[in-house]
Amino acid sequence: MHGPIRSVIARIAAISLLGTLMLSLQTLHARQANVLLRETFEGAFKNDPFCREGGCEVPEGWGVWFTPRAENDPPNVNERPVFDRWTIAPYEGNAAQRMRARYATFSGGLYRVVTGVQPGTRIRFTAWARAWSTNDDSPISARPSREVQVSIGIDPLGGNGTPSPLSGQVVRAPEQSPLDQWVQLSVEAEARSESIVLFTYASMKDPVRNNEIYWDNFTVEVLLPEPTPTLPIGEGTASAAATPTPEPLTADITHTVKPNETLSGIALAYGTTVEELLRNNPGVQPELLQIGTVLVIKRAALLPTPTPAPTAQATGAPLEIVVGTPTVGELCVQAFFDDDASGQREEGEDLVPNILFEVRAGEQGIAQYRTNGLDEPYCFQNLPNGTYVVEAKVLDLYVTTTPRSDTLTLNGNRATFALGVRRKGDTTITRPTETRTGQAFPALDWGLVLRVAGGAMLGLGAIGAFTLALRRRRRL
Repeated sequence: MHGPIRSVIARIAAISLLGTLMLSLQTLHARQANVLLRETFEGAFKNDPFCREGGCEVPEGWGVWFTPRAENDPPNVNERPVFDRWTIAPYEGNAAQRMRARYATFSGGLYRVVTGVQPGTRIRFTAWARAWSTNDDSPISARPSREVQVSIGIDPLGGNGTPSPLSGQVVRAPEQSPLDQWVQLSVEAEARSESIVLFTYASMKDPVRNNEIYWDNFTVEVLLPEPTPTLPIGEGTASAAATPTPEPLTADITHTVKPNETLSGIALAYGTTVEELLRNNPGVQPELLQIGTVLVIKRAALLPTPTPAPTAQATGAPLEIVVGTPTVGELCVQAFFDDDASGQREEGEDLVPNILFEVRAGEQGIAQYRTNGLDEPYCFQNLPNGTYVVEAKVLDLYVTTTPRSDTLTLNGNRATFALGVRRKGDTTITRPTETRTGQAFPALDWGLVLRVAGGAMLGLGAIGAFTLALRRRRRL
């Protein structure tokens, strides 16, 4: 009899302990995050002025972005989506945000600038998304487009004054395909400025009859640091638990990129950050991550080499300090509108966005960078000394005024490759030359002046005599 009673009591105690533990974890989680912004799409919508003709209805404080059609795009590809309020089946509440197009594809999303952020804090952005894509009017995605993808991102630098969803500094969540179901997206980044920019992303491959994306319940939180546990101080106890010193790594921890992997997903898997991965892998661009790329997750610790203490010379002369050549350098790239076709960037000539630079060592690709036209030159840092080939991929909209590739040598220095382009059909702008003051005019040759004047007078006299004779002859 006592055995079953003890068993029941033990189960009740275990359940009680588990409930207490869960409550404590919930309380701890509540302490670890402060809500900075929440958007439930329940308020009023208004048209973003970016769409002058209307059709871009979003909540107050939000804006829209989309990839415009290019001249060589196939029909119905990269059309402007319609943004509006959706009330049929939101994730929660009475409304959600919808993006839609019929018989067309689009690539775009929402964005919002959030100010009043403390630099150095950890920010988490979560959102819920859903998609409906079908080549008929079925209520489910019976015949969907290929590769219906959604994602969200944070620009920790606040857009540098100009929000750009395709900038390499945006930290993005892994893409998901939420056909006919609500899925949660989450991304974290460390704020580098007093403002950050939130982005959502949506795209698809095929212009089927219905392509629609829905967004709901956005939350932006400031993650607080974990509380440090302390032990009670007593006789024979330490004030804090002793932390063993980890042994230094003797080799780099690396990861080979696999299909459908993203930089933020890899960082999450290894318990690190995108910023740390970018520091360990100069030149790697999150939006251009290629399958097979070997990423350095954590670099091996470099143990200092013991240096013998210098000994004083017998003469008492100071010791000579020899500074060696650095073993790494940096390679910087930029593209500019060469308005005067001079091959050099002049004052007032703007930078060019969407130019892809590739860096190779021999036949091996080292790094890539796509310009944003805002803050170049961009520098690939910590490149080992050696010879590199830099090549620019130029859109068909431009003609180049400088070579599209160059071979540069690094020897602990900085080398720069600048590409000049002009739009097809643009006329060359002639810049005014400098006016010099105080320069003496050359002396006049007065003899030459008199000879020229005399010749002119004789010529005029001959013409007059000929005219007079002609008139007299007519009178006769």
